[in-house]
This record gives sequence, structure tokens and C-alpha cells, in this order.
Amino acid sequence: MIYKLLRLITNINLKLLGGICLTILIIILIAGIWPFNFFPKNKVVWLQDKNGVYFSSQGMILSPDPLNDQQQSLLNKKSITIEILIHPTEEPPDNINRILSIYDGEGSEITFLGQWKKDLIIQSRIRKPVGNILHSEIGADDAFGKDQDYLLSITSGTEGTAIYINGQLARSYPRHRLLGSVTSKKIGFILGNSPVGKNSWKGRITGLAIYNQTFTADQIVKHYQSYLKNNFTMRTEKEGCIGLYLFNEKQGAVIKDYSNLNNNLTIPVLFRPIKKIILDPPWHNSHWNKSFIQDTIINLLGFVPLGFFFTAFLLKASNWKKKIIYIGVAATGFAISLAIELSQIYLPSRYSELDDVICNSVGTVLGILILHLIIQSKKIHL
Repeated sequence: MIYKLLRLITNINLKLLGGICLTILIIILIAGIWPFNFFPKNKVVWLQDKNGVYFSSQGMILSPDPLNDQQQSLLNKKSITIEILIHPTEEPPDNINRILSIYDGEGSEITFLGQWKKDLIIQSRIRKPVGNILHSEIGADDAFGKDQDYLLSITSGTEGTAIYINGQLARSYPRHRLLGSVTSKKIGFILGNSPVGKNSWKGRITGLAIYNQTFTADQIVKHYQSYLKNNFTMRTEKEGCIGLYLFNEKQGAVIKDYSNLNNNLTIPVLFRPIKKIILDPPWHNSHWNKSFIQDTIINLLGFVPLGFFFTAFLLKASNWKKKIIYIGVAATGFAISLAIELSQIYLPSRYSELDDVICNSVGTVLGILILHLIIQSKKIHL
């Protein structure tokens, strides 16, 4: 089959071979910047039959004002309790999709609550003395079922972190702290996504409360009982609440904070990640899952035709040495891939990743190598 293809290339019209190369290039460029949407809509909608919002995909809700304002000193003690009412609508794929992210503008989140299949995942940033940043991961297995309501209560302080689901203790971690890496930098949070916008969660959020103190198991139970009575207010002023959101507006772009601190949330009209990553390195991907492997294979094989046919075209159309042609085509594959990844910085729905450039470049070289081995073994001159 390959031998017949090579024979066809040796006899093919040079213009037609050039047309094949141009077609390959166009396909690669289209695939690289699809879906050409530089202004995607933020996919968060209000529920009309009850309080809450629905995240379908590529959506986020933001806190425009910092939670640790110096005048308020809201999180200086690094103690926090998060209570959030959620309703997952489907199991996420292999990625850990964010329900809530707390961030301060650095390379990774301070902490996040996420869903991976049926599991609740909590990952918090750890600072080491030498300045390296690591992460500690905790969670609760089989925490979620499809189309069910859950009140997640996460309380964390000097005594560690405890996870409650519907008022019941699911797991406790004495050595884990959600806010262990908090600095003087301003802190915000995102609902339904990560700061880089690549971890969209699907489901409904119908209530959220954030406190700057930890609660006991008895207090968590009382709050859950209050929720069952359709009351999510939970005595805010007396218990250090720094953000209380009932999601009862049913319209508009502002979600009111009922804690009297005016830390209102906003629903942007357009989907715009808080932080756009440029050439994100592959070692930032903490889960080498099925999706990651599939993307790697696609990026690798997608550039093999470019290396194969571009090399064949230059061998047939020029008198350059093979070595020069091979190096030139390899550099071309790298340059095209790099240009695509850099253009994705301006596409909110795409992510600029270094491993794509690496795989594309390897695929180009693989295409060159395949053609070279066939020429050598069949002793064919183009």
C-alpha cells in the first residue's frame, strides 16, 4: 500500500502534489483554531422554577472583589468553612471539573472543590521552604449521584479539614488545610470553572455560604436541618459569614451577597478565563488519563502527513540536499504548531499547551522518517 502510494507520488504532477500539501496545511490550521469563536457566550443561566443557576459548559461566575480585603482581614486566620448546595447533572469526563476555585493570581489555585466522575476532589496548594509549590489532594469517593441535590460542607483550620455531605461526616484529614498557602495577595473565587477556564463543571448551584471560621459537627448538622426547612440564611452575622448567596435573583448579571459585606458575584456575558496560559507544560497535567492519551495520539498523528508530503514535494521540486529538506520540513512543522498554539491565546475555548507543540513536531519528524525509510528500502528517487 505504502509502496503504491510512493509510486503514485513519483509519477504525480508537481502542482497536484503541491495542492495536497496546501490541503493538509489548511486542514491543520482549521483544526487548530476551530471553532473560530473569539467571543464565546458565558454558559450560565438562571433557573426559573427555583433559586439557582445552571452551568452547561464553558461557564463561570466570578467574585470581582477580594475576600481578604485589608480593611476586613477576612481570611487572615486561614480558617474557612464552605457550604454549597449543588446538583450535578452528569458525571464529568477524566478531567477534574471545578465546582468552586479559590485563587490569588498565582500559577495554581489556593484550593478547589471539584468533581471527578462520582468523587469529590479537593486539592490545596502547599508551599515548601525552598519556594517550590506542591499540592495536597483529599476527597470523598462515590460522593455524588446523578441528578441529586447535595449540601457540601467543608470546614478547615488548625485542626485540619473535614468533609460533610448532607450533614454527615464523609472524611476528615487532620493534616490538611485549605488555606495553608494564603499570602497577602488578594483572594477571589470562581464558581463552575478554574481560573484558566479549562475545567468546566456541569450542574446547578442553588446556594453558597463562606465563613472565616470552622464549625463543629453539631453546627454542620444544624445547618443541614435548616436547609431541609428551606432556610439557607444560617444566622450570618453571628457566625462570621463573609459571603452568603441565595441565587434568588432569577435574572441579571449580579448575585447578591446577603452577609452585609457586599461581596457580590457577577455572571459575565462573555466567557473569559481569568488567567490565560501560554504554552502550558505537560507536567502541569496531574492526571495522565484516557483523554490526555487520546489528545496526544491525535496531535502526534495529525502532523505525520505534513512531514511526509511536504518532504516529498520538496524532494521532487528542488535540488536541495535531503538533509536540508528534512531539517526545513521539521522546522516548518514546529513553526506551524507554535503559531497555532500562540493563536489559541486569543480563543477562550482553546488552550495553549506545550505538549501539543512537542507532539506535532514529533509527528512531523515521524512523517519525514517514514518517507526516508521507504525511499531507502525501495531505492526510489523522487
